[in-house]
Amino acid sequence: LMVLIKNIEISLTVIVIYTVLEVVTLGEFMPWPHIFLFDPPIWEPTLSTKFTILFISVFVLLCITIVFIRRVDRKPK
Repeated sequence: LMVLIKNIEISLTVIVIYTVLEVVTLGEFMPWPHIFLFDPPIWEPTLSTKFTILFISVFVLLCITIVFIRRVDRKPK
């Protein structure tokens, strides 16, 4: 959107207005494609395992990134 409009304020305003309209009216105000789902979440037995793996993966990747950034900063120029 920002590439088309070339103005970050207008782009963010459009995104915020869309989000607020969708969330406040639960997707019933405008007949446009909805990116939000307002159904209650389904908790299947494997969902907690999936979230655990996701959080562990994010943590490991964060640690690797921090180590990499520190190594790059230590190298003499």
